[in-house]
Amino acid sequence: MCIRFCTGSIVLCCALFLGTLYHSGLSGGAKSVAVKISAALQTPEIACSELAKQPGLECCAEAKDCSPYSGKELIAKVRPTWDWLTQGCKTPNEDVCTLWHPCIAEGNLTKGAIQYWSTLNVPMRMIQHWYCKNEMCNNAVFNLESTTLKDADDFCDGRFGNKWRDLQAGFSGMGWVHLGHDHPGSGIWECAHSNYHCDWAYCKIFVCNKTWAEAVWSQ
Repeated sequence: MCIRFCTGSIVLCCALFLGTLYHSGLSGGAKSVAVKISAALQTPEIACSELAKQPGLECCAEAKDCSPYSGKELIAKVRPTWDWLTQGCKTPNEDVCTLWHPCIAEGNLTKGAIQYWSTLNVPMRMIQHWYCKNEMCNNAVFNLESTTLKDADDFCDGRFGNKWRDLQAGFSGMGWVHLGHDHPGSGIWECAHSNYHCDWAYCKIFVCNKTWAEAVWSQ
């Protein structure tokens, strides 16, 4: 679940404006406006080698594209357009190195889960507790030893159909949050960004069989 990063104030203002349009039932028009606004902002390109110099984003040196989502990229389908590493680095989202890289690139779900959970403060753990209990803890299909991205994709197909495969990037790769179903924490967003099973892993270890106090306050 990716909610720890934030974007520039201009983009946030645009997002709030577009949210108003969505609530007015003008989602198609809002997306069109979003693309035009993003293109007008002329977001500068960022070399992955430069982004990788930032703390927590070292793994982005291996990504194919680290420039922020902009223009028509906002309405591009995430999964068929970008690999998981590029998705995370275009945001940019530190979870891509602490959680996704160990989980996906190394195939070590436990390592990613432990690294990620250790970075969370108490308020974030409270949010994650709700997310895990509502989305992840009833999953008896995955396991920490052998579950792969392919396994997660198959699970996502069964749970969400094609919705996750059709997810568009949206502002900062966050999806079109005001549509109510494709934002971080929806499950659909995690499937599209290839980290559904990675999230399940930290939920399994730190939340699902724990009390609220144990999950939130344990070291």
